[in-house]
Amino acid sequence: VKSVVFSQWTTMLDKIEPHLKQAHIPFVRLDGKMPRKKREACTSPCIDRTRICSFVVAYSGALGLNLTVASQVFIMDPWWNATLQDQAIDRVYRLGQTKPVNVIQLVMQGSIEEKVISIQLKK
Repeated sequence: VKSVVFSQWTTMLDKIEPHLKQAHIPFVRLDGKMPRKKREACTSPCIDRTRICSFVVAYSGALGLNLTVASQVFIMDPWWNATLQDQAIDRVYRLGQTKPVNVIQLVMQGSIEEKVISIQLKK
């Protein structure tokens, strides 16, 4: 299963990356520091790999990308604006997607993320 891990913080991606390397999980990191053409070029090899984890940072890394090669999405931290979060998920769940898409949102009980989600639900 190919997965995309979304976070709005590059520091979160920095923390996840060593664990993927240690587990020998191939991945491509995509973030706003990369020019758009380079981001698009990085997604091409993803199609040929068996397991891949693409990192995308909200607002910048996800813009304009088609990540339908993946079918599993991990949201590491919810966004205050649920629409932006939905747009990030739509990079995977869009025209051309042939598999069901599973979205997994990681939230710790009693955390600020839990409060963010309750605010999202009220909007």
